Amino acid sequence: MKIIYMAFLIVPAIAVCQPKPRDTVKTDNSRISFIIGPGASLITSKLYDHPAVNQSDNTVKINEASRIKTNIAIGIIYTHKIFTITRNIKYLDANDSIATRKTIERVPKGITTAAFINPVALSKVTESQPFFSMIDFGVGIGHRFAGGLVLLCTAEFFSVRQPKKWFLDEFKGKNNIYEIDNSPQKSIDVNDNNIFTYKPVATIGFKICYSFDVIKSYVAGANSINN
Repeated sequence: MKIIYMAFLIVPAIAVCQPKPRDTVKTDNSRISFIIGPGASLITSKLYDHPAVNQSDNTVKINEASRIKTNIAIGIIYTHKIFTITRNIKYLDANDSIATRKTIERVPKGITTAAFINPVALSKVTESQPFFSMIDFGVGIGHRFAGGLVLLCTAEFFSVRQPKKWFLDEFKGKNNIYEIDNSPQKSIDVNDNNIFTYKPVATIGFKICYSFDVIKSYVAGANSINN
């Protein structure tokens, strides 16, 4: 009986003496982070598809290419300001009463600038454009949200294989036959430097990206394992 009586005295005392959860402060001063995400842009100049030869009459056909470009970007961003965010979290205390504690976070948020590359194309501009390229790059400015979402307005630059001006002047819309040594050709080689050249192209568009910090995540993971 004495043991049971002592238990009834000790258990409430432990509940009353439980410490109140303290206000917590989380600081994230990483203005520089990595991003990954999809985007779309509008090509500012006129492009043409690969010239084709009509097999019935051997005339050259040249059509305009799509001016919409979609891809996936990876890059780096810089957020100019750190903001303090206060959250009130409700919980049940030792007396089953509703109490409130504060969580204060300092996070990078707001105006953000970016530099990135577009290694993966989701759609081809022309038949000769590859799906994978490391020389398709751009810059952007936008807004970074507290949760890691980043919205960017972008300017992008890349190059694409295009027919030279003399070829366009001679064959575009004229139904002429392409001949070599008076012999009509059934196809046109995109690797022929006499006909094709690389044209630099600029685009304007937007991207929806997620920001992350590889180094910070690695350190946090290593610390959790050690602990």
